[in-house]
Amino acid sequence: MYNFKPAAIKRRRFLGNTWIAAAAVTGVALSPRIGAGQTHAADRSGSENAGKGVLNQPQVPCDPSLPWPENGVTSEMSVGEIRQIASINPLPYYYPTLIRLTPGAEYRFSADGSWADGTITASPDGWLAFILEAGARLPFRRLFLLCGSVGRTDRRIFAIGSGRVWKAPATDQMPQDRQLYLFPNDWKVKLLYKNNREIPDKPLHVTVRRLS
Repeated sequence: MYNFKPAAIKRRRFLGNTWIAAAAVTGVALSPRIGAGQTHAADRSGSENAGKGVLNQPQVPCDPSLPWPENGVTSEMSVGEIRQIASINPLPYYYPTLIRLTPGAEYRFSADGSWADGTITASPDGWLAFILEAGARLPFRRLFLLCGSVGRTDRRIFAIGSGRVWKAPATDQMPQDRQLYLFPNDWKVKLLYKNNREIPDKPLHVTVRRLS
């Protein structure tokens, strides 16, 4: 039996026919409320030119119910290239990176910073929600765990957390949309993303390096 004392009520969520009030474990921090639109940057420099050639990407909508526009041109990474996504907004169901994944290539992900699930502040490794994790997009993994997807579909999603090495699917398993999208492992109902927030003084950012 898990012995934990609820410290903050997360929000009411619908699971089957039962409304559940999800609670965080002791010690969660409250996060400030921020605006809805943010801009992030991708560092498109190679490993020998780290810190140069930063590409500022256009602002993306934060309302997950809105259709996604074309937010710039996606491109594949060369072997050894490093790109940095300076601030991941947890509001969109799929957050675009403009990285077009190469079939069969290996990538190393590293992430730090924080984002907020309602009043619950979490790292890229998410927060422990026990049975409530069953309703997540990546079931039985921590809520607000940093995840990625190949294209805007949950058929090709994978856990990232604070860091991992990941191999892209082979050509015959790749969807037509090969862009890498990032998102927190929240519940599957898109409307429940509306209380997700960035942490302005320590935003969650991700570094991607292509290894092969």
